[in-house]
Amino acid sequence: MKVHSYLSTNRRLACSLRTRNELEELQSTRKEQNKVTCMQIKALDAELCPYMVRFPETQTLSNYAMFQLCPTLVYEIEYPRTSRIRWGYVAEKMAGTVGIFIVFYIVVAHLVIPHLERMHEVGLLLTTVHLMGPMATCWLLFFFITFDSIANGFAELTCFADRRFYDDWWNARGLDEFSRKWNRPVHMFLARHIYMPVRELWKNSRDIKRSGFISHLQKNMPPSVAAMAATFFFSSILHEVTIVVACHRWNHGVFFFSQMLQIP
Repeated sequence: MKVHSYLSTNRRLACSLRTRNELEELQSTRKEQNKVTCMQIKALDAELCPYMVRFPETQTLSNYAMFQLCPTLVYEIEYPRTSRIRWGYVAEKMAGTVGIFIVFYIVVAHLVIPHLERMHEVGLLLTTVHLMGPMATCWLLFFFITFDSIANGFAELTCFADRRFYDDWWNARGLDEFSRKWNRPVHMFLARHIYMPVRELWKNSRDIKRSGFISHLQKNMPPSVAAMAATFFFSSILHEVTIVVACHRWNHGVFFFSQMLQIP
């Protein structure tokens, strides 16, 4: 996901740089400056140099390595930075990671595995009821160790100032709002690299005349709905692949279909 964001963003910036140079060459051949062209050049300059660093000066190995270490999935030319590394804060997050992992291990070893081992005796329904509390606890511990301990630790080490890794998901009034708030890095990646491109592609392709089911679908499905369906489809595949790789077991697409059923 990081590599895709890095390549996609730099490809877009390279196209903007080429367009900017072409407009500048066109402007230099004219006797009088065109105001519209000047505004376009200024807009492209703002895109190529949003803060201090200008594209393509960012095309270095150190910039790519720093992006890989930053706790974000969306590549930008420049991120807001802190002035120094607080090593006491880093030690606090490392200690929190170790402590939460120990608690996670205790919960799994004493409250999850024993019920799974006795599932053939007590049945699936009773085992599911017994695992509701421990699995909810494991999910909260996983959330805390990922977004509070590990993410903040890497953010401090890389002087990454944007620490908004999640929003108030506990106040969510639906699954769609919950999915946007509980994992903000993934949400930002899906919004930029899946939702927005699919919406623009669907909007532009509606003018192309086609026949059959695709044409009927394009006429009756709004671009926002098509983009949301594509986003959930990609997210469902990503969750399914993650579970299969982590557990070394395929459950016939259970996680994929359970994720797709959350489409509002």
